[in-house]
Amino acid sequence: MAKTAKIVEEHLSRAKVAFLKGETLKPLVSLAEALKLVLTKNIPSMDMPRIGSLLRENFQNMSKMEAVKKIHPAPFIYKKGEEKNLLRTLLPVIKGVREEMERESLEAMRERKMKIDQLIIQGRKYLEKNNILEAQRSFRGAVEEYVDEDALFTIIADNLVTAGYSKEPLEYLKRALEIDPENRKACELAYVAFEKAGDFSAAEGFFESTVKKRGETAHLLLGLGRARVKLKKFPEAMEAAKKALDLDPELAIARKIIALAERKT
Repeated sequence: MAKTAKIVEEHLSRAKVAFLKGETLKPLVSLAEALKLVLTKNIPSMDMPRIGSLLRENFQNMSKMEAVKKIHPAPFIYKKGEEKNLLRTLLPVIKGVREEMERESLEAMRERKMKIDQLIIQGRKYLEKNNILEAQRSFRGAVEEYVDEDALFTIIADNLVTAGYSKEPLEYLKRALEIDPENRKACELAYVAFEKAGDFSAAEGFFESTVKKRGETAHLLLGLGRARVKLKKFPEAMEAAKKALDLDPELAIARKIIALAERKT
């Protein structure tokens, strides 16, 4: 039973520390866990004065929390023998606080996504005015808001490539391929960007480096094969295209690369 008393005290200590750190939900949950043990286990009477003191302190702390006051304005007062009533009152408070936190989290997510959309639209408008500096400022601002919007990097790169830029999209394409090395659109955009610049040596380096870091995927290998064809490295192009075709038998461009390389070697 002394072990149970120790666990109760640990819950109450965690509740106090969490409160002092400014946390909202954890102090309440830890306090509830302590109360459940007090109600369901036989705790030695010699341990109860110390536990009672910790319960009293934690309920006083809880009554100071603004999130709790919104749901239960009256202060919580711990009295020995009232543990069951206190737990019965505490559980709906925990539920209410959790729901409020989830609402706030959802609202924050919506606001973040809206901000990202606004920054991308703003970036597009700057691109229409050929103002790449401000466009990049907007796009990088959108990236700063990134949490789980994985398509963001490909969308930004697509806007930059469409506007005729070749170097600027690469920072976003690298991020897109870090997230998903099988991203077909990102691989296509990377190749088009290098094609616009006419720098197929850089294209080969980009795809080689990405394959080394992220592993062999069909579209990374296809991009590598296409770059090598432009560099007239036909045996190497065939090797990359065959690997790409093994991974995705539907890649018609890979078949064309192989056919061309066979004629040239």
